[in-house]
Amino acid sequence: MRVLMALELLRCGAVLAAPAGAALACCLVAAAVALRCWAARGLRRALNKTSRQQEVVENLGQAVRALRRLNQEVDVETVLALPLVQLAQKLKNKELSPEAVLYSYLGKAWEVTKETNCITNYLGDCKAQLQEVAQRHGEGGLLYGVPISIKECFLYKGQASTLGLRRNMDFLATEDSVVVRVLKKQGAIPFAHTNVPQSMFSYDCSNPIFGRTLNPLNTSKSPGGSSGGEGALIAGGGSILGLGTDIGGSIRFPAAFCGICGLKPTSNRISKRGLKNSVNGQLAFTTSVGPMARDVDSLALCLRALLCDYMFCLDSTVPPVPFREEIYASKKPLRIGYYESDMFTMPSPSMKRAVLEMKVLLEAAGHTLVPFTPPNVPRVVQTLIACGLFSDGGQALLENFKGDSVDPCLGDLTIILKMPNWFKRLIAFFLRPLFPRLAVFLHSLKSRSAGELWDIQHKIEEYRYSVISQWKRQHLDVVLAPMLSPALAINYPGKTSGSVSYTVLYNCLDFPAGVVPVSTVTLEDELALEQYQGYFGDIWDQMLQKGLKNSVGMPVSVQCVALPWQDELCLRFMREVERVSQKAKTLNTKPFGVSEGQAAPS
Repeated sequence: MRVLMALELLRCGAVLAAPAGAALACCLVAAAVALRCWAARGLRRALNKTSRQQEVVENLGQAVRALRRLNQEVDVETVLALPLVQLAQKLKNKELSPEAVLYSYLGKAWEVTKETNCITNYLGDCKAQLQEVAQRHGEGGLLYGVPISIKECFLYKGQASTLGLRRNMDFLATEDSVVVRVLKKQGAIPFAHTNVPQSMFSYDCSNPIFGRTLNPLNTSKSPGGSSGGEGALIAGGGSILGLGTDIGGSIRFPAAFCGICGLKPTSNRISKRGLKNSVNGQLAFTTSVGPMARDVDSLALCLRALLCDYMFCLDSTVPPVPFREEIYASKKPLRIGYYESDMFTMPSPSMKRAVLEMKVLLEAAGHTLVPFTPPNVPRVVQTLIACGLFSDGGQALLENFKGDSVDPCLGDLTIILKMPNWFKRLIAFFLRPLFPRLAVFLHSLKSRSAGELWDIQHKIEEYRYSVISQWKRQHLDVVLAPMLSPALAINYPGKTSGSVSYTVLYNCLDFPAGVVPVSTVTLEDELALEQYQGYFGDIWDQMLQKGLKNSVGMPVSVQCVALPWQDELCLRFMREVERVSQKAKTLNTKPFGVSEGQAAPS
């Protein structure tokens, strides 16, 4: 990407048609080359470090072998095939023992992480939790005996939440995060921490400590991020329920890339106490904690378990609103807004097709669908979002990398943030005639005063109110939106940062948003992708087209959105999308979204 940027800068110098312009372009090219050499040195340092993957695999293997001797009669395949709701019921009825279920999932997780490198730590005290759960069967909780995995950023007593940063390796948590405590109270058995991209500021999944996580459906593809380890482990069958976080799409990208379901709730619906971040105090966009699983009912069960008096007692900043069953169980037809494109990132052929197919299926199921376009997404993504996330010019984020190497999955982010404000403005000025999107992005990454930050936050607030007003004028219940998919090739997410527009919009708005897989990439989609140009024709568009290639058979998802605090309605809509898409698959002689002669993914 740095070579491409250098070429772009050269072309800009030619357009200026002046000695000064040419000289500046040459200087910028030299700077780009120097930056590339600096980054390559950092990469060599990273490659010289020892990965912890083998240690994780060995620890898991020992646990599996120990449990195998005690559970030789367990039908592992039958256990792994059970949906979460059925599994929880069988555990409650004593048809299955928690030990047998933990053994089954540990064994599968061992296999999956050997192929994908998705687990960073085996949480060995799961055996103690297993014994505690077995002793209190009468008051087992909604997740009694259910093994779960958690993203590495959730503090877990005795474990380090590194975020892929060496500075965090020696800081062991002294207590569990609130959500971990609640899940344990509900009878769940956390057994693994899962991998994240370095600093979690990427929708890829790699870091110098634990290495790269691969997509279990296609190991040449990214599993998404930043909850990428969760996505890979669940999609590979090694976990039935996981917890992730989302500040720009970090639950939804892995869910879409790996073909599972994920929900980003309203940001303060679930406690964030005990959550490790690489940047603290940034309030323009707040993190959401949410569940990831194979189906929507599993997400709903997880929310039922979390939204309990115990969590409200542990964290009084969370509104004490339990799960509203009547909303989730409702059968009332919905009035659904929909759109095919946000006019900032051109949807891939399969993305657009998935939305239009779902429109037809939902209408056939009795729902009303009306066009709805969120206003001025390009302005929001280029200015408000970039300015809000990096109002300090990225200095707080850069502090994490002192004395550390930078993983390639981050692309050029840290290099750009290290540029002084005047240099960012200078490059932006000369890029603007040909590449306005990149110019605005660079200009937005400068540091700002407190007054400027307050102005940005005010504009975000005004934008939120304007979208809600438009939503209510159209009398909408929910919105069907595109979701970036299929999975991009490894390292490509860091080269096409603008493509977060479909997800980060709903972090800006703080609307609950969930992802449901509804189709797969067809040969026709792949052929149509050859003509993909994007809306701007810049580096981001070019890299997105390249990253999406060779994806036939990979999952394609849609996004389901509701207004703030309507998380149950969002889940109810997700369940309806899941229902009608599965019904379509059953009724079709070929799998839904797969061309004649094209095999569906196993």
